[in-house]
Amino acid sequence: MQVIEELSRSGRGIKVAIVDDDLPFLGNLEADLSPWGFELTLLSQPQQLWSVLNQVNPDVLVLDVDMPGLSGRELCQVLRSDLCWQRLPILFLSAHPDLLNEPEALAIGADDFLCKPIAAADLASRILTRLERARSQGVSRADV
Repeated sequence: MQVIEELSRSGRGIKVAIVDDDLPFLGNLEADLSPWGFELTLLSQPQQLWSVLNQVNPDVLVLDVDMPGLSGRELCQVLRSDLCWQRLPILFLSAHPDLLNEPEALAIGADDFLCKPIAAADLASRILTRLERARSQGVSRADV
């Protein structure tokens, strides 16, 4: 219980944008992650990311690998080529790890790769770890 309380305090004020076309999964994530204190922006259509990215200014981005229209893979590649967003920590989620595996995900610019289903505590921990790593390397959105 003490670990959960500590993680909850650690997540306060951290802006996390999650893009996944699976509406029930997004609803579950919102319910599961809200106790951790994250400020969540949930998008069910990958095209929505461009209209809210500058507005939300997320600290971490979580992308589903396989989505219609724009895949998480494509979104990640575009963000990595954009000077403003190239350092944003990006985590991939996949219900189909055979479509993209962890080494491939890392090669195209992801910082982490997770398979669905995932426990909220595991996702929260990975989000905090990736953000802490970025901050320890002196990376922040203010730098770009």
